[in-house]
Amino acid sequence: MTVSVELEPVDLLRTRQHVTWSGALDRMYTVEARRDGFRHFYEGPDAWGNAIAFGRANYLSLHFGDVWKAKGREFMIDAEPGMKAGETLAVVYELFEGNVLACVLHGVLTWEAA
Repeated sequence: MTVSVELEPVDLLRTRQHVTWSGALDRMYTVEARRDGFRHFYEGPDAWGNAIAFGRANYLSLHFGDVWKAKGREFMIDAEPGMKAGETLAVVYELFEGNVLACVLHGVLTWEAA
């Protein structure tokens, strides 16, 4: 399974995220992510939802335009105090079709400059 996340800064608090999953599950979506302190909001056009962060951990709920939704946990492995955000992200996403758990996507994402 390959996961690609392309980030396009909009302003200081918003980023357009282009996400592609390919392999066992194929999906492409774009969201405009907005941060307000430790809360995150995903505001379309392909998915909507929110998240709350506690330190290095981010807990999200994302609803796609069809019947699918994702509930996930993201943990920044190598973050350091200050401005260094880190380059390694451990993720677990539970993917639901309606209210039925369809699959679990998990792994480690590593930052690579485009």
